[in-house]
Amino acid sequence: MKNSSSLDELLEKSSRYAAAWHTQNYLVVAERGPRRVVIEHKRRDGAAPHPLESALRCGISVVFLEHIGCRELTVHWGADPTPIYANGEYREPPLDQPHRWIFEWSALVPRPVIAGLDEYLLRDASPAPLAEALQPRQRLAFLLRREPAGKWTVKRAAKALTMSTRSLQRALSAEGTTFSQELLRARIDEARRLLTETDLSCAEVGLLTGFSDAAHFTTRFRRETGVTPGQYRAREQ
Repeated sequence: MKNSSSLDELLEKSSRYAAAWHTQNYLVVAERGPRRVVIEHKRRDGAAPHPLESALRCGISVVFLEHIGCRELTVHWGADPTPIYANGEYREPPLDQPHRWIFEWSALVPRPVIAGLDEYLLRDASPAPLAEALQPRQRLAFLLRREPAGKWTVKRAAKALTMSTRSLQRALSAEGTTFSQELLRARIDEARRLLTETDLSCAEVGLLTGFSDAAHFTTRFRRETGVTPGQYRAREQ
């Protein structure tokens, strides 16, 4: 996982490996922003993960986030207002709080990766078990983030995930979401990234993230974030 060039790549690998380490537990990205990510640690049977296992997974996440270049990282556990990690120091987490971690950083400065290392390590691995280890919603999210401006339909996405359209819709419904919501989330997340990491105009950002025109982009972005794209850029810079 340390050989990751972006936050999205790290999160994808982390989800794969969490599923491989413990078949009952998995990670869910509940929220994703340019300088923060909220991760929930869950069990497939609906029970709460063991608190010590959550503490371990949270600590491992800190190590990897700092390694890929997250500067001035802080971590909050559940609703506790006091960070459990800040300025390179840990404090005992409130293990009675929900298994929800809020990671925030001042800047992301990616480190160079070793080209070809992942391919070498996975050269004898079958991709099927890795794909099956992720929840359909996670697999869909990674698919949409790679091409947020694509002409996506639920039928096309289901085919790319080797699922039937009905199976994908049922799986998303079981997780309290829909294909349209996931597509909009992927597009808004990418728009946030482009607004903070590039000098593209707001109109260009809208087109690159799948919105038909600048007015449509502004309307949907404001509805999801509470501010216009221009206001968001000014606030985050």
